[in-house]
Amino acid sequence: MKQNTKVNTICKLQNIAVTVGFTDNFKKQFQDDYAITVTNGEAGVKVFEKEQLGKTFFFKVPEKKNSVQLTVKATTTANTQIAQNYTVTKPADAEGNSNLVSGDEFTVNIDAGNEPSVDPTTQIELNISVDLTMNETGLTIEIPTENIVFNGDGGSTPDPDVPDPDDPGKDQITVTGLGETYNLPLSEGQKVLVNISAPKGITKLLVKIDSDNEEFMATLGGFGLAEEFDIANPGKLFDVLSNSLESGNGIGLIDPDDPIKGKTSYLFDVTDFMVLLNLYAPSTNTFTLTVEDGVSEPVSGTLTVVASNLE
Repeated sequence: MKQNTKVNTICKLQNIAVTVGFTDNFKKQFQDDYAITVTNGEAGVKVFEKEQLGKTFFFKVPEKKNSVQLTVKATTTANTQIAQNYTVTKPADAEGNSNLVSGDEFTVNIDAGNEPSVDPTTQIELNISVDLTMNETGLTIEIPTENIVFNGDGGSTPDPDVPDPDDPGKDQITVTGLGETYNLPLSEGQKVLVNISAPKGITKLLVKIDSDNEEFMATLGGFGLAEEFDIANPGKLFDVLSNSLESGNGIGLIDPDDPIKGKTSYLFDVTDFMVLLNLYAPSTNTFTLTVEDGVSEPVSGTLTVVASNLE
């Protein structure tokens, strides 16, 4: 055990925190299409993809729960796909309280295993270690291996893209289309779409565009879009976001006659925006979207668009 000095923020005090990382050994044996789904046992679901590794995400403290669940989806270098589910249970003697409490922080580290004995379906084992830092004492402990239980192929962790109608979290935000990479120019008929479901109504739809092309970033800056912006609450950016690219006065990301705020479903179509990116090749561009409904855990993810020079 080791003693850590911690400074708690209000956010930490009201939530549990989860950080996910992989060892170099895992990265050598698996392709980089991995995705880790973490749930707090209620409506809080977060998908960690390559871009989110090492980042910390916060979940509402579930009532009378003592564990979090995680599903590891990955593809080996030999093209074997896995979807392994684990339950990580807080030790019963931790701080005298075995239930999850505000300020608990889980740091998950995933390694490739050496013994093909855990998963009878794929014969692929993962070694998962978890450190738990407890809020009241600031003490960090390694959760015993017997508290990290393999539940099988896929297990019971809910897939945020396929809500379970019998689950209390059925009204959570779900998003499909994030995590994709598109190469420009698009093939004929190809669309760039993100499908959002928010049964409680969208309150914010935050967009952050980044690029390694300085000219493109300067163009965004000229429109006032170099920083994160909210297309559900465009405010003074309404004209820029709604005017068409052809007009030269905007980027056409929203329909001026179809407000996003309050919608329970929304198809975010950025296909036409790819025309602008084609002008700034070569470049690698990311669109980070965060959807909020004011109640559920926000859901975020990234689209990547690679624009190449045509020879």
